[in-house]
Amino acid sequence: MKQLVSLFTHPSTVVITFTFLLIVTFANCQTHWVGGTPGSESDWNTSGNWSTGSVPGLHDQVIIASPDSNLPYIPIIDEVVEPIAHLSLLGNVELKVDHGGKLIINGSSDFNYGVFNQGRLTVFGELQILDTGKAACRCEGGRIDFGKEHIVYSYISNTEGQDNCNLLNDFSELLARVKDLEQVTDTGIANAEWNLVRKALAEYLDIQDETAENYADRMYQYANACYYTEDYSAAIEAYDAILQRLDVEKTVLYSAQFDKAMIMNQIDKNDSLILFTSIANNYDHPYHRDAKSIVERF
Repeated sequence: MKQLVSLFTHPSTVVITFTFLLIVTFANCQTHWVGGTPGSESDWNTSGNWSTGSVPGLHDQVIIASPDSNLPYIPIIDEVVEPIAHLSLLGNVELKVDHGGKLIINGSSDFNYGVFNQGRLTVFGELQILDTGKAACRCEGGRIDFGKEHIVYSYISNTEGQDNCNLLNDFSELLARVKDLEQVTDTGIANAEWNLVRKALAEYLDIQDETAENYADRMYQYANACYYTEDYSAAIEAYDAILQRLDVEKTVLYSAQFDKAMIMNQIDKNDSLILFTSIANNYDHPYHRDAKSIVERF
């Protein structure tokens, strides 16, 4: 059974695709980025920029590494290029898939990660990763950046039952993913993302000795992820955890209380009405007018 998941945005779209198929083994070759060909110093599609003298293809493991690179000529993809089997960014290096560029990493001939990243992969065009034997991406100190207009890539389990949540190894990166996802209107696409972002966020909830502000921020984002995955009970529990902290700023508490009332409306309208009424009657509450308007519509 073939399973395919794709993410689409507007015309300059980022697509990350993961499929699960039987792995077929071929003899793969390694090709290293050299760069520096006069007039085409950073062009991926220039044969002279590669150690083999040929532009990499379907059975090639592409390696971009500090000792191999004629920096500052980083490889740039600004058109559709031949699919490759694997991509490794080793050390302080970068690959840029620019507007109009398209790179497909087809791991069907290479039982490996699609991308092993210690550097920086910047995507403004299109990137597809499919048929990987291991996780589609593995980042060890590396990062993957997308243009501001793009949504995040998909964290889908691979053929070994692993997942790619290890990409989300920094809370600030998680928040960036959350902000991107909140702009996605296709619920089918967004829910697949939210489930795995929620899983990664949950790993940050048990951090000890953190400030009230950080705690509230983490719980708030987790509550949002629960809401978007339609686990309303878990979202309410997250808001309750914030409301029980006496050291959280009042503005945060007020927001948590109002948002909790909004989500309660998905479960029990009567309980939601009681909480909205309480907020409406508290004239110090910054959302009391909003709550009053909602009560009047019940």
